[in-house]
Amino acid sequence: MRPPRNRLHGTGLAAPITLNYRFKDAQTAYQRFLGTADKKLLATYPVEALQKQCRNGERLLSNLKEITVRSKVEVADADFFRFYDLADIGGRLVVLPEELKTSLDKKRKHRSLVYLPERNGPIYFSSYGKDGATGLDIYRSELLPDGTYATAVKLAGYINTEQDEDFPFMHPSGKTFYFSGKGHNSMGGYDVFRAGYDKGLDAFGRPENLDFAVSTPDDDILYIVDAEQKEACFASGRNSKQGMLHVYRVGTAQAPVNITVFKGTYASSLDKEDRKASIVVEDMLTQEQVAAVRTDINGNYALSLPRAGRYRYHVDCGPSGKTHMGMVDVPKAEGPRAYRQELILDRNGDLERLTIRNYFDEPLGEDMVALALDEIKRRARLDVSTREVVAEDPKPTEQPTGDLLTRAGFTGDIDQAKALQLASDDAREREAQSLEEQAMAGEAFALALDAAQEAEKAAARADDLVKRASAITDDEQQRNTLMTEAAIERQRAREAAMRARAAQSTGVALSTAARNSRQRAAEADKLSSDLKGAIAAKDDEKALAQLRALKQRLDERAKPELAQEPAEQARLKVQEQEKEAARLLAMAKAKRDEESELADGLARLRRERSETRPRSKQEELDRRIAELEQQQLALRDETQAAVRRAEIAERQTAVVRGQASLTRHLTQTTERGAGSELTRPNRTQLGMRISSTDQRVAALPIDERFDAAAMAERPEAETRVFDWDLASAAQAIGEQRDATRAAERDAETNAPLETTRTGELPEGTAGDKNVRSTTAAQAPQTSGTEDRGLPEDAQRVANRSTTQPSTGTTNRTVQSATIAQVPQSSGAEERLAAEAAGTEEARRGQGNELDGAARDGASDQRFVLENERAELQQLAGAERDRAKREQVQQRSRQSMRALHDWMPKRALWRQSRSAGRHEHTGPRLQQCYPG
Repeated sequence: MRPPRNRLHGTGLAAPITLNYRFKDAQTAYQRFLGTADKKLLATYPVEALQKQCRNGERLLSNLKEITVRSKVEVADADFFRFYDLADIGGRLVVLPEELKTSLDKKRKHRSLVYLPERNGPIYFSSYGKDGATGLDIYRSELLPDGTYATAVKLAGYINTEQDEDFPFMHPSGKTFYFSGKGHNSMGGYDVFRAGYDKGLDAFGRPENLDFAVSTPDDDILYIVDAEQKEACFASGRNSKQGMLHVYRVGTAQAPVNITVFKGTYASSLDKEDRKASIVVEDMLTQEQVAAVRTDINGNYALSLPRAGRYRYHVDCGPSGKTHMGMVDVPKAEGPRAYRQELILDRNGDLERLTIRNYFDEPLGEDMVALALDEIKRRARLDVSTREVVAEDPKPTEQPTGDLLTRAGFTGDIDQAKALQLASDDAREREAQSLEEQAMAGEAFALALDAAQEAEKAAARADDLVKRASAITDDEQQRNTLMTEAAIERQRAREAAMRARAAQSTGVALSTAARNSRQRAAEADKLSSDLKGAIAAKDDEKALAQLRALKQRLDERAKPELAQEPAEQARLKVQEQEKEAARLLAMAKAKRDEESELADGLARLRRERSETRPRSKQEELDRRIAELEQQQLALRDETQAAVRRAEIAERQTAVVRGQASLTRHLTQTTERGAGSELTRPNRTQLGMRISSTDQRVAALPIDERFDAAAMAERPEAETRVFDWDLASAAQAIGEQRDATRAAERDAETNAPLETTRTGELPEGTAGDKNVRSTTAAQAPQTSGTEDRGLPEDAQRVANRSTTQPSTGTTNRTVQSATIAQVPQSSGAEERLAAEAAGTEEARRGQGNELDGAARDGASDQRFVLENERAELQQLAGAERDRAKREQVQQRSRQSMRALHDWMPKRALWRQSRSAGRHEHTGPRLQQCYPG
């Protein structure tokens, strides 16, 4: 579970030395490595980063902290997180879902841990990202209502560095963020860091190392704190066996430890050669043994004491082996200190006497880490404590001198009157901002109500048309006409519901912004009133506190990243949603490609099986085919699920784009329209109305072949639906679409009859050309289970139609065959290709712009092209052969371009008019946009 530590090949004892806190010796080893290694080896290892860690270690160990250890257990590092006692903390620890892992994470088999709080909210995790250029970094995502995850975003600001960051934890208060990292001022391996978090600004403060004894040169990871910030769990590799970690439960209170080191000598006046002594030191306050050392052959020793205070020495020495006792009062100091000490054994009459001499007036200027190494190691073990550590109160910071305004941080051009005016202006501006945002929210809710009502009306009309069509049994043409009209009304209902959802989301977002602005305005008003009262009462202490608060508020408001405007927030939301939709679309496409490859493999095996004669070979092929068929069934379900997620994301993206365009429209418009104040229950009810309409529309039994008349290219549809200049939803979705009409049939043969319409073309076109087009006829419906390919003969016809140059004459008639539902006969595909070829030639024969006199001909041509495109899409969806499918898709794209050329002038004008306001940069899930 713990990522491997960096080990430098060729650096000798550098890593073990660092783990033993001998940072100066480690730096010497790194310098030796830099002087002896070749360039290739130097480029492989981060020696500079490791040297920096050594320097950090020296600084951090000069600021030792003491903590209370409640429990300690050594466990396997693969499952260490399972030993966290989260009963008082809440939430749970899980392994990062595969859906949030990048391909690089999977390749490197990275296993990230995620803390899931009890309440839903953002989740934080580590990832190598796409390229791993900066090692492991911390990302943020969120579980969406549909069970998928939002697009992961790398934390901006101070958190991530060029080194690894991992094991993130956001405190339940949402104000403090903990993580482990090898960057910043780590002393080696993973250190534990803490950073403040401002949710309003979505900004993290500078990370602060929790210092020794939480952080050590080894890996210290996954620091999780309870809600009251009194206790924490974390794991560490210190003093652990290979493949093991210690899991600690500790108190969060930290008390500074000012170690006092005695560098002493023992001498005996009774025997000049006697240099042996055993020294045990006991803390008089806690009655604990804090040191136990023996002198070397020269009588030298070094011992460390944890703090100032009184200590009892027990010294075993002298010819009698008697234990001598003495008292030492260690003075207080601002930091770690080292002193010289002497133990002298002599006689007092017939008795041995031990004298302890301390030289507190002459502190030693030696390496404190080296002198206190034994004490540091002892404290780093974090043995279970027998007493509670109480954090000392920090010393009061020195206050600046001068008048109140200067001490509060204001410049010299601000006096008390100006300060009061600034406070009043701040309150007034924030109140005006809240009123403006609330007015915009009301207008958005009014648009949402109007669109929701229009969606319900369109859904009711579609439902009525379906019922009328279902009741007709003897007139197929009339039934088809009603079903086509029902498809058009269903699409209008979808578009109106999409407009309603976008407006509702905008209203909710603006209401939230207004509420926040109102709260800030109330705080600013109270501050202004309190400051005025304090100045009037000449209460300098209170006035100083209010002035400092005012200065802080003004400084925060001046920051460009403080609180983005609603329009900017909506724009950023669009970017995130489009990235998420693109990711899900790529996943769906990958699943489809995988399914196609598996189908191709199955086809090859079946052909091989049909051509194989040996029975043993046949049985082997049968077994492989059966296995692949099972895989195909499972993969088909996975593909369908991936496509559904992508479709949902696409619809959500469209709504978010509509929200962004409405927010931009409202913020740029000075005149406010009619508004509706909706309470929270009313907003919930509105959302339920929209969802109910969506469900009602989805349940309408309308065959796909009738959708061609209702479909529109998605950018065009979004531009129309989200044209917020229009007064009502009915105008936004009311543009008439040309319905696909059922063709009249011959009474004897039941064959579709052709109809001819002639229209005048604009000036500048190639002569007067009569375009004969036909209507869509009802045909037998295919089962959809057979493989429908594009025969070679039909492909040759299609190729000729797209490559043969036009030989147009002054007057000519181009006939397009009837576009019908493809029957099961094999000749249907050939006929479809020939029809498409004729349509393409007809398109090239016509001009690209239509005026009023040519609109009727354009309407017929448009529904022919729409039907053609729908048929080609169905054919491409059913085709399993990749080459043939690509041919059909190419024809579909040509048909789509033809439809663009025949788009009515009004639609083109509106699309170009809205191009500056509406962005359509998201991934395209399908060629047409049905809500």
